Order: sequence, then C-alpha cells, then structure tokens
Amino acid sequence: MKKLIIMLAALAMVAGFTASAMADVSLYGSARFNTYSVDTDKEYSGSLASFQDTSLTGVSAFDTRDTQWRMGNLSRFGAIFKGDTVGGRFELDARTNQPDTATDGASGVGAMRLRLLYGTWNFGSGELLIGQNYPLYNFAISSIAYTTGGLQPFGGVAYANPRVSQIRVTFGDLKVAFLTPVTKYDGADQYDYTTESKFPKVEVEYDLKFDPVAFQLVGGWQSYDAMSATEDSKSVDSWVIAGAGKMHFGPAYINLALSYRINGTNYGVWTAVDEQAQYVNGDFQDAKTFGAVGAIGWKVNDMFTVEASAGYLSAEYDSLGSAEDTARAYGFLAQIHLAPGVMIQPEFVVLDKDKIKNAAGQEFDQGKQTAIGVWWKIDFK
Repeated sequence: MKKLIIMLAALAMVAGFTASAMADVSLYGSARFNTYSVDTDKEYSGSLASFQDTSLTGVSAFDTRDTQWRMGNLSRFGAIFKGDTVGGRFELDARTNQPDTATDGASGVGAMRLRLLYGTWNFGSGELLIGQNYPLYNFAISSIAYTTGGLQPFGGVAYANPRVSQIRVTFGDLKVAFLTPVTKYDGADQYDYTTESKFPKVEVEYDLKFDPVAFQLVGGWQSYDAMSATEDSKSVDSWVIAGAGKMHFGPAYINLALSYRINGTNYGVWTAVDEQAQYVNGDFQDAKTFGAVGAIGWKVNDMFTVEASAGYLSAEYDSLGSAEDTARAYGFLAQIHLAPGVMIQPEFVVLDKDKIKNAAGQEFDQGKQTAIGVWWKIDFK
C-alpha cells in the first residue's frame, strides 16, 4: 500500500512539472455566503397555465418570511491554462443536490457542478474556442448577488442555464458562436410530444470601445420543430437582439442593457415573465418581449462602493387579445472591501412580478419578493 501511494505521488509530481513546463497554470477560488431575510407574497409562485385561464395556478397558501443562511451557489474554484497558442479553463462550483429553489446549504450536501470547461487555440488571425462557456447573449449589468446574477431575469441579458456547450470563433472585436439549441416547449397541446432540431443555435457579437464608453451588440437565432404523436410538426423560431453600454466617469459608472426577443423562453433566456410561443388557432403565436436593466454606481474610495440598479420586462402576444405579462425589480447595495480579496455586500432587493393579463383582459397580481441581508465573499489564489 505504501509503495502504491509513493508511486501515485511521484506520478502527480511528474504530471505537475510537465504541465508547468508546457503552460502557465493559475489556480483560483472564491468562497461565498448568503445571509438574507426574505419576504415572499403568496402570489409570487403563481402563474397562468394558459392565457385563456381565469385564475392563477400554483399560488401558495400564505405569505412567508424565511432566513437564507448558507454557502452561496456561486462559490467556486478553477484553473486557467496559458500556453503559446493553446489555452483553456475549468471551473467548478458548490451546489445542492436539489433544484435551484432549495434552501439547504451546498456545504451540507457536498455536491459540485461543472461551470466552465473549454480549450482555446490562437491560429494567428483569430481564436477558436470549444467546450462549455458563457454564451455571447450574456451581459453583466447589476452587481446584485441575491439572485446569483444581478437583475437578469427582470430585464437583463442571460440564459436560464448560464453556461452552454459551443464552438466559437473570434476575429478581433467580432465573435461568432454555434451553440447547443434549447428545444424547450411546455405547451399543453398535441405538439407537446417531442421536439426535433436540425441546426445549432447561432449567436453573433460585436464590441465597440470609445473611452470612456464600451458597447456590446449581440444577436441570436434558433429554430426547432415541435412534434405531435402522429409526427406532425410545427416550427418554433426564436430571435434575440440586445445592446449594452458601460460608461466610466472618474469614480462614477453607468451600465445599461436593452433587449428585444421573440419566444425568449423557447430560446432559453432567464426570465421572470411568460414569453413562450403559444399554440392558438392551429399555429404557434409569437411572444414578443422588451427588457431593460441599468445600474449606476459610485466608488467612494478603495474600500467602499455604492450602487443602485433597476430592471423592467414586458411580454405581449399580438394574437391573444389583451394578453400581457410584466415584471420589474430594483436593488441597492454597498461593497465594503475589508482586505484584498475580502468583501461584504449589504443588499436590499425587491423582485416584483407585477401584473399578468389573460386574453380577455382580466388582470392578476403576481406579488413580489423582498430580500435584505449581506453577501459575503473571500477570493483566494
């Protein structure tokens, strides 16, 4: 047994020295912790099963107040590899073995999830990336940590599953990615049997920089067929387009993102409203959604930064009468840096699902969720 351990240790040392000789390897990690008090209206979990319904389904029995006290799902560790022309990165994070809505701490379960794993090759005129990485349709605007992603589901630009398999090519400020399509359709009709995709999802991004302003423009498309049990099919097409700007003026900064999408839920976006294609009168009817999210901040000094952010999202269905679903959110935070890599972030966040209207124009309140607390972070490398 001792000989086996010595052999394994020797192999690990040889592998480590070999990797060091081939590429620069940087290890990093981040431990994060959530301490929030959360008030949730009973209507917050409710929704319309269809826009023909006359009441919300899934409504809780009563309003609740919970304490969230656990390791944050964004805690992670990873490594970055840099060679002459070839590089890569992997990253894991702490998760629960339950759905994302679970409140038990990841540290009590000990599960890990693959966040990033990709390789890159610089071929001179550009760079090739293959593996799992963030999509191009992803702009970080707000620094709110309670939602694990700013105010993204309330008007931002992001995926519900924020990292995806892809082949990406970069030429300077231009990026083109071919990604795994999201064939998501939950309609209660004959086309809810299965789905069929023939092409990858396609996204294109172009970046512009004019100090002190940086702009990003991105567009995406995907298409798949929703199938019935008799192999009849209907095409479900999704389009997204978004632009973001980040401006720095001394200690102040302003971030803003605007987006427009068609059938965003089918595309896989992170959303607080119903923006799925609806099967009505023998065909799929598009959900058209506009979103906006912005943040304004001030770096008082190296230790203290304050930020306010807000988001708005609205989905409409032209062929479903008055059907509409809106949501809005706002948040305030202060970043307090206690030491290099050590930060606490007090936050106040309101996530308001606002109103939803059915096709007949009946309006329903979907309630809101309010969180106040502190997000803790220690980065190490």
